[in-house]
Amino acid sequence: MFTGSKRVLLDIIKRQGSVTMDEITARTDLSKTTLREHLLQLERDGYIHRIFLRSGPGRPKLSYRLTTSGHRLFPSSESELLRSLLKYLKSEGNEAMIEHFFESYWEKRLEKAHDLLRNIPRVGIREKITTLCEMLEEEGFMPEFEIGSGTLAESVKEPGELAEIQSVTDFGFHSGTKTESKSDAPRQTVKIRECNCPFSQAIRETRLPCKLEAKFYERLFQQKMVRTSYIADGEYACTYEFEITDLT
Repeated sequence: MFTGSKRVLLDIIKRQGSVTMDEITARTDLSKTTLREHLLQLERDGYIHRIFLRSGPGRPKLSYRLTTSGHRLFPSSESELLRSLLKYLKSEGNEAMIEHFFESYWEKRLEKAHDLLRNIPRVGIREKITTLCEMLEEEGFMPEFEIGSGTLAESVKEPGELAEIQSVTDFGFHSGTKTESKSDAPRQTVKIRECNCPFSQAIRETRLPCKLEAKFYERLFQQKMVRTSYIADGEYACTYEFEITDLT
């Protein structure tokens, strides 16, 4: 994903755990001005964050560490290991254990999502989905959502349809066209797209994560959910749709 000097910076931070500006300067031939620009961009993109470390008398030193998203930029065999574990459990006749594991995992995700939504002020569906997408982004789903007119499971929007599409970038959300007001559009369709599957290796052994993800949305929003695209079938994203009437 990254090449050149930004990749060098990420590698240095990964190998050392945390680094100061002076330490990075000593290990590269880049100017401090260039380093500050690169570090600021990596921080804005969510790959590093600042910390202050004390290593003796005096003021703590500003250092940089990788975030969870930053660590994901480096190779990992966790997915393949999980797939091998699932394959082994299946070969030993432990399908029930696999099912219990995934159901327990998704139950904890649902509890976390409920807690997140309960801890924000009384808001409308857009704000709730925004909060949910922040959680999904941390989990590696690369979420987007759309709120617009149309009926459930309508795969193609009509020309000129008024809608709002938002995605997680730069620690926030970028809005498109505003939706109509509640009074003008009493029924709206919400589409949540997961553009990445963090469980792609596991799904090669079992489709339980796919089944449980659909139930996750139905239970969270207490609405009938329809999946209109599916990564496992070769689509670029898994898309979940449901209808709402309240956009306050």
